[in-house]
Amino acid sequence: MHAAVVTAFNQLIAKKDEFLPGMKLAMERAMLTSNSPRVTEIDERLDELEAFLAEQTSEVTEYDEELVRQLIEKITVYDDHLVFEFKSGLETEVQM
Repeated sequence: MHAAVVTAFNQLIAKKDEFLPGMKLAMERAMLTSNSPRVTEIDERLDELEAFLAEQTSEVTEYDEELVRQLIEKITVYDDHLVFEFKSGLETEVQM
């Protein structure tokens, strides 16, 4: 399981330039059309994820429990893969 967590973080790091602009744009639109506290909470979590990704200059090489608790909302286990849902709403899949 720890190796799969490391893989999930590295998948996220590898694709950060692809999804971060779109996520920020979606959050800006949501904040303009909603006063929901949930939108503000998601925006704060997106900022946490963005800060983590900005700090990463290389791949994650070992499991970090604090990082998992800070960034991952849940892990869904299937027969052949795991789905990692980050607190920002992003998901990534790791094959087993």
